[in-house]
Amino acid sequence: NSAFENATIRLDRIGEYSVQYSACDMMGNQMSGKYFFSAIDTVVPNIVVSGFEEGYVYTIGLGEKLTVNYEISDNVTPNEECHVAVMVTNMTSYDTSLYTRSDMEGFTLGEATFYIIEEGLHRVTVYCRDGFGNITTKEFNVMVKA
Repeated sequence: NSAFENATIRLDRIGEYSVQYSACDMMGNQMSGKYFFSAIDTVVPNIVVSGFEEGYVYTIGLGEKLTVNYEISDNVTPNEECHVAVMVTNMTSYDTSLYTRSDMEGFTLGEATFYIIEEGLHRVTVYCRDGFGNITTKEFNVMVKA
């Protein structure tokens, strides 16, 4: 004759957990134990870039201001704690410029404004990393003409 009890463990928060158990048989023998485990975030943040589609080439004039509006969201990390950057890569020389909120006056959460000062095709990448290291990007191309 044996009896089992089931328990449901709800992991609705990221963090460290422990489960303790004990058992006793009909002869009075007892056993107990403890398991430790971590619940981690493996979900990448979401980025929505307004007005630019991936794979499409947009044309701007040399010295024109380029404004990228975007929204980010994450299942755990608050938006203001996500690391966001915009990278602009010249597709001829592969020189890359990096713009982040901390080093750019025209960069706020949700908008990045900058100038591309070289002619040619450039890839613009919006990058987001949450507090657990999950990364996602969105890319589009800009042709800069004089």
